[in-house]
Amino acid sequence: WLTVFRGIPGIGVNPLDAWLNGTGTTSDPTCRDTLGPSCDKHYRDPLVDYWAAIRLTEVKIVFYKGALEKLITFNGVGSSISNWFDINRVLDSSWTTLVGKSYGYFSLEGDAGNGRRFFTTSHYSHCWADRIFTLVIAKKVAPCAFDLQSSYPQILFATGDDWGYPESMTVGEFRICVAGGDIDT
Repeated sequence: WLTVFRGIPGIGVNPLDAWLNGTGTTSDPTCRDTLGPSCDKHYRDPLVDYWAAIRLTEVKIVFYKGALEKLITFNGVGSSISNWFDINRVLDSSWTTLVGKSYGYFSLEGDAGNGRRFFTTSHYSHCWADRIFTLVIAKKVAPCAFDLQSSYPQILFATGDDWGYPESMTVGEFRICVAGGDIDT
């Protein structure tokens, strides 16, 4: 697996814009290392710009804090940098209940109007009742208590085998990794 993106919390740059367009990113390999120093920019490998040409087979997103990791592996064949994050492409997940649920949102774009990206939610209607696997709060827009953070973006994920309530989710970082095709790891 090759890490091609690392989302850093609290640096003021929307990780989706960084992923899709390179906004607020660096290709400095010291920022790629999850055990290395914290960075003031998201890490983005220049390889992302050649997504279609590298013939990758799998894409993995890993949400983590310290040694705690939760991940989703996707079929990357025929994907683009904007459509791989889709429930119909899921191959495996450390959330055992991820597949088989219906989703209000399961996408990179998420609920753009409320600043919620990399968003996977099976129940989404009221702040206290939201049930979420992953959530990147890109900016202060939405009215829920969990949207009010001291800095943005904030990266939240459920730590059990099922969704969690945002108020009790872990705040961490995430990385996107690719495998297969013409990738040297």
